[in-house]
Amino acid sequence: MADVTGASVAIVCPDERLRMAVASAFDVAPPEWEVRFHPQAAVDADVVVAAGADVEGAVTFDPNHPDELIRDVQRHLARRRSCTIAVCGSSGGCGATTVALHLAAAHPGSCLVEATSTGAIALRLGLDPSMLEAAGDEVHPVPVAGGFRVVRAGEANLQPLLEQLRLRFERVIVDIDPDRVGEIIGSCDAGVLVLAPTLPSAAAAAELLAGHPDAAWAIVSNRPGPGGETTRAELQRVLGRRLTLELPCSRALRDAEGEARLVLTEWSLWLRAIRRLSKALATA
Repeated sequence: MADVTGASVAIVCPDERLRMAVASAFDVAPPEWEVRFHPQAAVDADVVVAAGADVEGAVTFDPNHPDELIRDVQRHLARRRSCTIAVCGSSGGCGATTVALHLAAAHPGSCLVEATSTGAIALRLGLDPSMLEAAGDEVHPVPVAGGFRVVRAGEANLQPLLEQLRLRFERVIVDIDPDRVGEIIGSCDAGVLVLAPTLPSAAAAAELLAGHPDAAWAIVSNRPGPGGETTRAELQRVLGRRLTLELPCSRALRDAEGEARLVLTEWSLWLRAIRRLSKALATA
């Protein structure tokens, strides 16, 4: 679960009659929390609690259910401190699933959500796809080699699933088909758009970018094979944006894919580039 200790909580409560009830509700709060009353929302607080006041983005105190306040504050903190990243490819075969897998491995303790129609994540990890299925309201991500967990979303609505996972993981990575990315990109902290270094793939990427112009995109060119690719300048001309990262062709990656495992070779230039991307996304 995301760390919710050491939180700064600002209470806005103009109603004197409610102050004692709000204060009493915090009697069972973690001792590391700093809880103070403020005349208005404090900009430097981790979370604002509104009691008898209308404050945008605040956790609302319900005097009829005071025992729910601490849980609501914890959920708010977890959502705020969790990072959700959507990973999609502009076209099939550009390596988006491979990028998503290694981004998850680059951040130990993260959760990878498979929201594609292919089931490629299970195949890449040598698993039975049925092992990863989220069953109804019960979500039990499966631990895998690489230090992260995986769950398959299937055709279900993604938002309730992501809401649960944000409470449990500091980073949630969603491998998603481009025709579904609109379901979640608005609630993601960042998106990673993977394209092959070809003009058709760049054109498809440009169309997807145009459909979601307000998202924070990292645009990654992934080289599945050597030779004959379009230049960086040509790709950027079609995209209308700068590439964030060019992933090199990698023999270590091809070997890992053939053996249904992740790239483990520390000297792999491809893996080093993925780790740089992972660090950059942490500040998105």
